[in-house]
Amino acid sequence: MIFDYHYTINKIFATLSGIAGVIIFSYFYVPQNIKEKSLFAKGMILGSVGTFVPLIFTGSLLRWMGLDETDFEYICMGGFIIGMFSPMILHFAGNFGKKRVDRDIVEVINEIRGGGNKNDN
Repeated sequence: MIFDYHYTINKIFATLSGIAGVIIFSYFYVPQNIKEKSLFAKGMILGSVGTFVPLIFTGSLLRWMGLDETDFEYICMGGFIIGMFSPMILHFAGNFGKKRVDRDIVEVINEIRGGGNKNDN
């Protein structure tokens, strides 16, 4: 079996670019649901999101955009963009959960599917 070094190196650079993106973005914006955490906890949360989200989704983003997913510059650009916007995933998920914490799971699933409570702001 031959080990594909290009695939591994591409994933490493996508991850490093994602970390750079989340560091730059978190300098300007930190999601409300982690603002009260300690500095170490913020770093761990943002670092893990900035690492794993670009690692998983950079190839899909590049494929969706019709770009060459083996090109180094595209990989770094895609990882950086996904890393920059990955703290927003925390923000949206935190707000979604906070607004629906007292609801039944079936109601929440129906709302996600589009047949739920339309009066919720």
